[in-house]
Amino acid sequence: MDEQKVIFSEILAAGKKFVEDTFELYKLKGLKSISEIGGLLVFYVIILIVLIPAFLLANFAVAFLIGEQLESLAKGFLIVAAAYFLIGILLFAFKNKLTKWFINLIIKSIFKT
Repeated sequence: MDEQKVIFSEILAAGKKFVEDTFELYKLKGLKSISEIGGLLVFYVIILIVLIPAFLLANFAVAFLIGEQLESLAKGFLIVAAAYFLIGILLFAFKNKLTKWFINLIIKSIFKT
C-alpha cells in the first residue's frame, strides 16, 4: 500500500512538473512572438518617420514639375491631389480584401515556426 502511495505521488509530481514546464514553454513562445512583433513595429515606425518627409518632398517636386510643364502650379498640385484621391477611392473599394490580407499577415507572423 505504501509502495502504491509513493508511485502515485511520484506520478502526481511528474504530472505537475510537466504542466508547469508546458506552461513556461508557451509563456516563452508567446514572449518571443510579442518581442518579434514589437521589434518589427518599432522598425517600421522608424522607417515611416524617415520616409514620410522624403515622400512629402517628392510629392511637392512632382507637383511643381507637372505645374511647370502645364505652366500653372495650381494644375500641377491639382493633378497630384487627384491621383491621391483616386488611390484613396481604390483603397476604400478594396478595404475588405486589404483588411483580410493584413490580418493574415499578422497571424502568420505571430504563429510562424
